[in-house]
Amino acid sequence: SISNSDIVQLTETQTLTNKTLTSPTITGTGDISGTFTGDLTGNVTGDVTGNVDTATKIASISNSDIVQLTETQTLTNKTLTSPTITGTGDISGAFTGDLTGNVTGEVSTINNHIKAGSDTFKKTSGSSQDFTVSGITNNSIITITLTTGSIYTDSSSGEKSNIQPVVTISNGNTFTITTYANGVAVVPEFDFSFNYIIFY
Repeated sequence: SISNSDIVQLTETQTLTNKTLTSPTITGTGDISGTFTGDLTGNVTGDVTGNVDTATKIASISNSDIVQLTETQTLTNKTLTSPTITGTGDISGAFTGDLTGNVTGEVSTINNHIKAGSDTFKKTSGSSQDFTVSGITNNSIITITLTTGSIYTDSSSGEKSNIQPVVTISNGNTFTITTYANGVAVVPEFDFSFNYIIFY
């Protein structure tokens, strides 16, 4: 004869031995031990041992020992291969490769000294305006790139021309921008902004 202890009952607490569960759904709380394959869905509490794919944390390693996704951390003795660096902040050290984007502040190398920045030409200055940047000498090389343009309208013909700025070094620490249209120094109709790079 078969008693209740010989069969698996619906709600009784029983220990199953030598059973294979095919695609089971296990819910609730309790201890699970053994070797498992497949996906695990839900929260895991307790120690997990085995393949690294299933490991969430090594007990001997704290958060201060690893690089975290959003934490502010100082990395030491690391090599960044082809990194993309965005945002603001100070960068120091030796760098090689191309730099894309705007540069503000000073960039120093062994062979030269570079300063980059931006400014605005005011139409109230007339056809020329001085700009003071420390370190400029008569041997400096200055390039500017307009970020906003300006025009000049000939009062007699009504012809409109784009402003053509020309940069000269006035004296120590100063460069001058003179605005031209059709080879003649003129007063621009609008203020215009520009970026500059100075090679000392």
